[in-house]
Amino acid sequence: MFDDRTLVHALRRWADTTPDAPALYTRGPADWQATTWRGYRDRVHAVARALVALGHKPGDRVALA
Repeated sequence: MFDDRTLVHALRRWADTTPDAPALYTRGPADWQATTWRGYRDRVHAVARALVALGHKPGDRVALA
């Protein structure tokens, strides 16, 4: 059974099992652009690293817009 108790666990599972499948689509200038599960995970990790670099610690709360 998968441990999907948090969004982080679910993202990790999808990125590990279907890394090249589309995770989400955004509207581009001419058509829809796909972001893969691997790309989505990499972007989430980049944001997490940036928050740590800014001094945030586990358990801190932030709002992203």
